[in-house]
Amino acid sequence: MTSVAPSIMLFAAGFGTRMGALTKTCPKPLITVAGEALIDHTLKLTRGIPHTNIVANTHYLPDMMRDHLQPR
Repeated sequence: MTSVAPSIMLFAAGFGTRMGALTKTCPKPLITVAGEALIDHTLKLTRGIPHTNIVANTHYLPDMMRDHLQPR
């Protein structure tokens, strides 16, 4: 029997202050590494986990995060 996680929580609310200028106008989860936003790398890791919902908490520049995640 395979168990299914009801939700997966992605913690994406930090200011990213240690990243300096990179996060001045972009939240840390949207910083591009190897051609992809950090949060997209994380979302790839969830593919092998049976789940019903993915939730991301946002705080800094939440509209940018919402717009990025909306299609997913």
